[in-house]
Order: sequence, then C-alpha cells, then structure tokens
Amino acid sequence: METTLRIPKNEHPNSQGFTLIEVLMVVGLIAILALASMDMLADYVDESRYQETIAKLEQLKVALVGDPAIRNQGIRTSFGIFGDLGGLPAAPTPGLGALISNSSYPAFAPDNGVRLSFGWSGPYLTLPNPGASVDTDAWGTAIQYDTSGNKLTLTSYGANREPGGTGLNADIVVSVPTEALYATVSGFICDNGGPFDSEARVHLSFPDGTGGLREEGLDLGPGGNGYFRFSQVPFGVRSLIIKVTGQMIGPVLITVDSPNFVVPCKQIDINP
Repeated sequence: METTLRIPKNEHPNSQGFTLIEVLMVVGLIAILALASMDMLADYVDESRYQETIAKLEQLKVALVGDPAIRNQGIRTSFGIFGDLGGLPAAPTPGLGALISNSSYPAFAPDNGVRLSFGWSGPYLTLPNPGASVDTDAWGTAIQYDTSGNKLTLTSYGANREPGGTGLNADIVVSVPTEALYATVSGFICDNGGPFDSEARVHLSFPDGTGGLREEGLDLGPGGNGYFRFSQVPFGVRSLIIKVTGQMIGPVLITVDSPNFVVPCKQIDINP
C-alpha cells in the first residue's frame, strides 16, 4: 500500500502576511497618535494649572487687601491683612507667609484711647492641604510678590515658568492700584448742621503698617469753615477725634473705602 503525503491547502489562498514597511507604518502611526495624545494631555494639565493659578492669585489678593463686594448694611467689612495692619506685609520677608502665620506683628487688639482695634488677626487664608505652599503657583514656581510704589502686584510666570510668553506660557498678573489702597480723608466740622468757623484740633488714627498705631493731627483756625484733609490713609476702619474749646467729638470710627473719602457732616457735628 502506498502512503500519500497530503499537504493541506490554505483555506484563504489570497491572504498574505504584513510586510516590514506596513509594520513600520503602523508603529509610526501609533507613535504619532501617542505623541498627539501626550501633547493634548500636557495642554489639558497646563490649562488646569493655569486656571488654578488664576484662582489662587485672586484668593491671595482678597487675603491681602479684602473684597470690596463684602458689605454689611452697605458698609464694606473686608480689608484683609492690609486693613488690620495699615499696610502690606514686607517683601520678601515675611511676605505672603504672613497670611498663614505671624512672626512679625502684634496680635489684633483694641486701643481704648481711640477705640480702634488693629494688629495681626489671621490666618487670612486657608490652604487646600497641610503640605500646600502659600507662595507658589500650580506649577510649583514662586509667585512674584511686589509691594513697591504703594500698590500690590502678584505674578505667576505661567506654564513655561519664565517671564513673558503667550497662551498658557503668558504671565498671570493680579494687581491692586494705589487708589484702591490709600485714600485722602477730608471733611467739614459742622455746628448744628451749619458751617463751623472757629479753632479746632482734628486727630486721625490708623495702623502704621507694622502693627503699631499712627496718629496725625491738624490745627484749624477761623476762616477755614472747619475743613480738614489727611493724605495717604490706608483703607479700613479708622478713628477720628475732633477737639474744640471745652468739647470733644469722638472717637468716631469711619470706614475708609474710597480714594477720596469725605467724612459725613453728621458724624462730626459739635451741636447735633
């Protein structure tokens, strides 16, 4: 009996294997898609960090100088650490760290003579977790804190961590101008709702920026209709005292919240 060796036929006679070029093309396509996905992921992460940094700078601004929109019966009540101290924390030390812990200023307390409380009353900011840093952005880069020129500027260098750039690499800047921090405080002493035109002494008290109390005084004479004016008064609750012969008005607490603040006549009327 003869034994016949049968070779099975290919059930798919038209099928062929992948050539080397085809394999390389597939690998290349996968690599391109992977790189594109990584770029998209990186952009997504940077966009998220960009928005997170904007939010953090705004939170720092409120902690430093308060929020003008926070009011009670129409009177602003939020002035941040600036309102309590009469100035911003010095840069670089204690810098933004003063919002979390105090090593430089007296504790918040009243002065009975002028009935004004001042000093450090923080913490002014709550960090998202115990390990979080108050003075770095979402990329871990130091936030630039500048208080020169009696204004506030907070800057993050963006995704590229360098000054300048566009898009997500652009600097993120939050600033507060001088006119939103310091005021001219003026007014007219009144006498039963009318003009006052005699001698008087006007005292204005406010925190000095380092935890102490600053007192400024003006002597008024006849012919000035009781007009007084103080410059470079930091926003916040301040104390005013009017002294005339044999009489004293105050201390009157005023909330300075505009660059040209005028004390209402009814608050400083010697014969209301």
